[in-house]
Amino acid sequence: MVTRSEIKKLQEAVVKEERRLKRAEQMLEDDTLLFEEFLKENDRNSTEAVKTAEQETKSKLEKMAEIKRLTTEMMSIQSEISKNEEILKDYKRYKEFLFNLSPPEWQEAQRAKTQTAKALRDRNAQDRRKDMEAEKKSRVQQGKSHQEEDEPELYFSDPQQLLDLLTELEEQNLTLILNSTETEEELEELRQAMETNKKKIVRWDDNMLDALSRKVEEVYRCCVDDKKTSLDTLQMLTSIEDHLSMLLDRIEIIPAETLEKVKKIKDKERRIRQREEKQRQQKQHQEERLKKSLERSQADIKKTVKSFLKGASALLVLSMDLNLTQNLILNSFQKYQIYPAEIQGFFMK
Repeated sequence: MVTRSEIKKLQEAVVKEERRLKRAEQMLEDDTLLFEEFLKENDRNSTEAVKTAEQETKSKLEKMAEIKRLTTEMMSIQSEISKNEEILKDYKRYKEFLFNLSPPEWQEAQRAKTQTAKALRDRNAQDRRKDMEAEKKSRVQQGKSHQEEDEPELYFSDPQQLLDLLTELEEQNLTLILNSTETEEELEELRQAMETNKKKIVRWDDNMLDALSRKVEEVYRCCVDDKKTSLDTLQMLTSIEDHLSMLLDRIEIIPAETLEKVKKIKDKERRIRQREEKQRQQKQHQEERLKKSLERSQADIKKTVKSFLKGASALLVLSMDLNLTQNLILNSFQKYQIYPAEIQGFFMK
């Protein structure tokens, strides 16, 4: 049997549980309200975010379009600047060309005028830097002065002056071109002459070396060994030097009387060789004189054989070698188809 106290406790527990449930329900309602408010706020924030994103996207697209427009405009301006720079370069070249065509006195006067104007601008700029306003005014005035400076001052007042001067310069250029061509031709001739001389020098050197080699070999075979040798020129020279040293050593031990006799014999042989060489040169000289006389005589073939034979007789008197003279004259007359019997008869007289 349940007692009253227990019933009371159960009632109190029920009341307590009901209060707890009410608090829980209230908390649930509060949470529900908060959640709904959160959802509403989230919806509002999402809407704002979408609007902001749309605005940012629109602004970005507008800025990109503006950047593209400005880039295109900048490229167009840069292209225009490049074009104007090329035009300016051409104008500067024209200005320099016209300036160089003007007389030197006028050029010096223009340079002095430019330097004076520059010095005046610099002095005015220093005076006007005292305050900002004066500096602004100076900039304006400097801009005007620059514009005045950029205005070209030309020596030529009439286009015909320039045309006449260009015609004169063209004629001078043609003259210079002709002179240059002639100079190049002369230079080419000099080059060819130098090349020819070089080849001649090389041939002369080769001939001299060959002659020297032959002479060395001749001395070697005469003094050292008369047999055929395979030694080169330097080796033969070395052998000759060794042989000469040996002979000099032997000369020192030869008695003075014997050496004096040998010297006299060698001197006599040397004089004989010199006399023979002198006679050979005289003979060669006479032959050359005779040959020249014959050539002069052959130039006048229209003369009679008799007069020509008298001239040949005069040449025979000058010649010491009668047989050689006779052969030369016979060959000359045979060359011009003169009957040899007449000449032979002349020599028989």
